[in-house]
Amino acid sequence: NIWQAEWIGFENYYNILFGVYSGEFYKSILNTLILMIQLPVSMFLSLVLAVALNRRLVGAGFFRVVYYIPSLVTSVVVVLIFQNLFDTNGVINSFLSLFGVEKTSWLSVPGRASVVIIALSVWKNIGGTLLMYMAGLQGIEGEYYEAARLDGAGGAVIFWKITLPLLQPMTFYLLITGIIGGFQAFNEPFLMYQYNYGFGPESSTETVMVFMYYQYSNNSMMGLASAISWVLAAIIFVITAIQFAYNRHKDKEVN
Repeated sequence: NIWQAEWIGFENYYNILFGVYSGEFYKSILNTLILMIQLPVSMFLSLVLAVALNRRLVGAGFFRVVYYIPSLVTSVVVVLIFQNLFDTNGVINSFLSLFGVEKTSWLSVPGRASVVIIALSVWKNIGGTLLMYMAGLQGIEGEYYEAARLDGAGGAVIFWKITLPLLQPMTFYLLITGIIGGFQAFNEPFLMYQYNYGFGPESSTETVMVFMYYQYSNNSMMGLASAISWVLAAIIFVITAIQFAYNRHKDKEVN
């Protein structure tokens, strides 16, 4: 019976940290961190868009809805869209060929495959992050801006000295939840390369969650998958604790 439990102590933890599975485990960690580049990119773009759309401009409400729509689309649909966009004969290659760029297979080249997943994640996540920043901006009292303008402060000074510091709690929240979500990345890399279990070219898109799922579903190693989940939980806990400690230190400096 493949599901019969057998006590082996800490052998699974040793195997993923130092033993036979350590190489693949650490590579999956690195892949996860690389794909997490989408977090600062999406946060930066969302902040820029939020500041622009927070003004009373004609059509601002329409663009808020447009930017949020990708957040409502399911992962399966998003993956299908980007598979068609970055296919050898897809829209991206067709556009680049107009400038003399030779067509390439984005989905089968390690570095470019990661770029596709990052672009997909940015496009899908930017709407939710934009909405959070909009809420943060609308919570800032207008008196701060009026006082700054009376003192002769320009737009750039107001942004760096007022807007950005007052958005720090929101940025901190988005950073923590983004990192936790980044370590849990599964749907997009798995669905994009489901024909080889989400590994992608040369296992370049095999995240920790994909690696754990593969050990559980294909190798029937429930104990190993459980050990991976506990190690992943410990990593997230340590990173979150460091972030909270840093945030408390910054708050003390301000006060």
